[in-house]
Amino acid sequence: MTAFRKFRLLGLAGLLVGLLMGCTVGPNYKTPEVAVPAGWTEPSSSGGLPADSKWWQAFGDSTLDKLVHDATAQNLDVAQALDRLGEARANLGATRAGLFPSVDASASWTASRGLSNNVADNSTNATTVSSSSSTSATNSTTSSLGLDASWELDLWGKTRRSVEAYKADTEAAEADLRSARLSVLGDVAKAYIDLRTAQARLEVGDGAVARYRDTLALTQARSRAGLVGETDVFKARGSLAGAEANLPSLRSAAAEARHKLAVLMARPPAELDGWLNVRQAMPRFQGQIDAGIPADLLRRRPDVVKAERKLAAATARIGVAQANLLPAITLTGNIGASQTNIGGVSVGVPGTWSIGPSISLPIFNAGKLNAQTDAAVAQTNQAAGAYRAAVLTALQDVENGFANYRADRQKVDRLAGAVSDYANALRLAKDLYARGLTSFLDVLEAEQSLYSNQDSLVSAKGQVLKDIVAIFKALGGGW
Repeated sequence: MTAFRKFRLLGLAGLLVGLLMGCTVGPNYKTPEVAVPAGWTEPSSSGGLPADSKWWQAFGDSTLDKLVHDATAQNLDVAQALDRLGEARANLGATRAGLFPSVDASASWTASRGLSNNVADNSTNATTVSSSSSTSATNSTTSSLGLDASWELDLWGKTRRSVEAYKADTEAAEADLRSARLSVLGDVAKAYIDLRTAQARLEVGDGAVARYRDTLALTQARSRAGLVGETDVFKARGSLAGAEANLPSLRSAAAEARHKLAVLMARPPAELDGWLNVRQAMPRFQGQIDAGIPADLLRRRPDVVKAERKLAAATARIGVAQANLLPAITLTGNIGASQTNIGGVSVGVPGTWSIGPSISLPIFNAGKLNAQTDAAVAQTNQAAGAYRAAVLTALQDVENGFANYRADRQKVDRLAGAVSDYANALRLAKDLYARGLTSFLDVLEAEQSLYSNQDSLVSAKGQVLKDIVAIFKALGGGW
């Protein structure tokens, strides 16, 4: 065979391998279309604070800003999500290595010692033969050095599909990290609001206790003057005790919120008590929220992005399973040298080499590979359903968030009016009671109604703030 024909055959073989390696089995991924509305039903604000901003700064609370900063840097859930991302990136790097040949070096050296017999014949006459023997030790050494290479040709795109899958897994891990940070943001903000709400309720409770004490003093004075009976004193004392009984549970609620904030920052539960135990006014949100359009959620909500990337990874693994049904070709090669020294005499092979392909083809596996392909398809269908569910859940969260916000704002307005009316009623009732123009029941009812509505007003204001946090979390912003 002439050199030209050899060169032409090598070229044709290389072209054939190149064409085969350009073939990739399995479906090509395309982001599924999910029907989303053009606009929102509940959200109506526009031109406000975008969800992607540092929305917690709109509360104008430096303590909250510090808590958010420390929690996102130290939170253990975020740290675990960061480690999962590192693992996903490492898996991607290991899979990409399969696109290239692998080369291993080998070396060996052995020494041995053996015994050999030396025989000498001595003849004294023609009919008598005597022999004598001697034993000697022989040392030998053997050494070898070689390089082994192997490369599985990616004929059907199995490795490329695996890289595609692990790349999508890495992007899903990145979205998971953003989701963990977003969750921490929301948890910190809500726990902080719970803390300030409990402290504000304690302020209201302390004020109610002071009023009940004033009323008790008034009834005791009127009782000593013989203007009212002991019944009014007992009722006033009982009302004071009831108001005081509410305070321990509020202190406990404030302590729970402080402890939760400490854990979110990876600190012992009571470590922040000294700092956060100082009462501070509830934060106030200034501005409006720009909800954008529903389609924004598909790129902004980390959980939606994660679900979509998981779907992409599952789709790619269908191709991996299908490629296992087809022939596999592996190129192997070896270069080496060896030397043996026996009794000072060296025998060696200066260099050897070998190269050649090996082909494997699955013939019978009792349906295992087909079942694996079916499983990959089923997993992809599951991932597709999970993605659609994530989109619908995201839309629901936004609609619910704005609906709750609107309802709780209306509740705050109504309660504020009720507090004002009951404060006036209590003032008039006390004045009339002091002059003996009304019964103590009117005073007691006004006091109880005022305290109840004041406490409900503070709780409603805290809920409105948490509604705002829920909206920003639903919109996927701030991470």
